[in-house]
Amino acid sequence: MNHVTVVPHARCKQKTTATMAERLFFEQRKAVLKWYWKYENIKEVQRQWQNEFGTQLPTHQTIAHIRDKFEADGTVHDVHKQRSG
Repeated sequence: MNHVTVVPHARCKQKTTATMAERLFFEQRKAVLKWYWKYENIKEVQRQWQNEFGTQLPTHQTIAHIRDKFEADGTVHDVHKQRSG
């Protein structure tokens, strides 16, 4: 189960954890892959994320998924399959 931070209304400073997966923007996925190539260390990728974006860190699983997707498909684009119906 993936956990992401949901930032409530602008007046509320407290963050809560949700169990729904939040999709990363393409530029964020690209940054994760670049940092992974450079450092080959997921914890360092998370440190770089905090410095660059200052938002909820991607999980170990998310970083590994981005790396594996690139190795398998050659892309970090978020491809959605069309639903029939």
